[in-house]
Amino acid sequence: MLGGALRYKSCAGPAICSPAPWSAFPNSSEYERLEILMTRHSRGALSHQHSSSKFSGVTTTTFGNSASPAACLPGDILIYIFNLLRGEAWHLEAWMAWILVTHVCRRWRFIAIESAGLWDSVIFGSRRSWKPFVDRSQQAPLQVTLGIFRSADVQAARPVLQNLHRIKSLNLQGAQIFEVLRLPCLSSQAPLLEVLELSSQGYKRPHGKKHTKIEDGILSSLFAGSLSHLSRLELQKIPIRADSQLFSKSLTFLALKGCNDENLKVQMPLAGLIQVLHRLPVLEHLFLEEIFADPISSGMIEKSLVNIPVVHLASLDNICSFTEYPFVQKALMSRLSAPKLTMLGLGSGVKSREELAHSFVPPLASWTDDPNSFLTMDILEYPKYLAIYGGPTHALDEAMDFQKSGPFSVASNFEEPLPHLPQAVIDLCLQMPLHLVRSLQLFYATSPIDWAPVFVRMDSVEEIVTVITRWRDIFPVLMLQNTNPGIKRPFCPKLKKLKFLVFGEKLDSESEAFCEAFSSLVAARKENGIDLEVILDGEGSEHGE
Repeated sequence: MLGGALRYKSCAGPAICSPAPWSAFPNSSEYERLEILMTRHSRGALSHQHSSSKFSGVTTTTFGNSASPAACLPGDILIYIFNLLRGEAWHLEAWMAWILVTHVCRRWRFIAIESAGLWDSVIFGSRRSWKPFVDRSQQAPLQVTLGIFRSADVQAARPVLQNLHRIKSLNLQGAQIFEVLRLPCLSSQAPLLEVLELSSQGYKRPHGKKHTKIEDGILSSLFAGSLSHLSRLELQKIPIRADSQLFSKSLTFLALKGCNDENLKVQMPLAGLIQVLHRLPVLEHLFLEEIFADPISSGMIEKSLVNIPVVHLASLDNICSFTEYPFVQKALMSRLSAPKLTMLGLGSGVKSREELAHSFVPPLASWTDDPNSFLTMDILEYPKYLAIYGGPTHALDEAMDFQKSGPFSVASNFEEPLPHLPQAVIDLCLQMPLHLVRSLQLFYATSPIDWAPVFVRMDSVEEIVTVITRWRDIFPVLMLQNTNPGIKRPFCPKLKKLKFLVFGEKLDSESEAFCEAFSSLVAARKENGIDLEVILDGEGSEHGE
């Protein structure tokens, strides 16, 4: 029998299912669903109103083949419910399904069509619906999202965009977007525009041309050169110059995704981007991907930045940046002053250990100001990939599946197996606030790693989770004592739980060695007044009593 607290836990994955969205066209089952929703929402709408005698006389009329009180509700209540139905359809990404309310009866159709606010969002759907939506919206501010994939889409977009003065949010995406951007109607003023999202996803160069040249000045004539209220700008594979008027000083959100492939080249020098950021005093969120066009040496990029001062972004809270070269990341972060930065995501290709060392990861203000900002840490490594996540909750579950993005992540890709990978992992970890971590997950597939330089700093960690095949890396380090002057305690002094994920693995010939190491570890921790629970989580119990 093993001494100490060793127990087994069998795990089974839950079945996952999600409801199918509504289809784009009404059918009998959707009318039945509509009746249920109308009844539910009408009750909520009526209870939301002040008690009034004008609602007490609502009588029951027929809806389909059954009685329903919803059909004769007052017009304002119906409009309220129609908006709820529209919101639910959008949540299910069935953008047009809510329109079935206009096919129930003449009264409903009249009320719906006369309600301008119901038609103020032109979102995907059939291009035949775009102009009727705009007409029915009357003079209401518009939210426009159009897929521009064919020449017919370009023509259908024209009457929508002729109402540019009413558009508050504009999202254009598709292979034919450059044809739309050349329309004269987009040269008018857009005084209400707050959100602009443009994407050329799916664009392919014309047949017979080696490389397409879409001029980076294609945006210069848009919106009469002024967007005083623009707060959100997202450009995906859209050429733009650093002096573009789209970089309005009112921006709080900026996302730029470039490309350099056989169809299109969209890039900007880092020096140009820094100059852009100098013009964005209230920026809060910055997302960059494949946008940098720079010399492929750190010396040359530093030379290009020599006369550009550090940009101070007092409101910047969130940065995500992905680029091919780590030295571009370092150069970018060295030119930013962001005292309120609490979320950071960095990704790049890596060819050597040195590229991940030293100042690759800048410290976040939250690491000092918020003790709960880095309670968990996940390390995921397999051939040609390394990622580290940190935040209040785990980004990965124990099946190593991604759950949700936390406030911190660093990811690196390797074209070839990285020499000295274990040391590179440690170098990267030592740039993190290890003293804050309470739960640590270690999922690594290649070489053994000596965790001593990391564990010696993890005075707050209470739980470590890893796979059973890594027990030889973990047990010896947890036996060590901190020998710094004035300190005498074991590594990870608050560790209460050590969980090994079995995943059907069998130790076989290592079984006896595992049991001996386990017993020694438990005894050593107990001598220091620490009770340690070791869990084997998975199928099988070959190391039972």
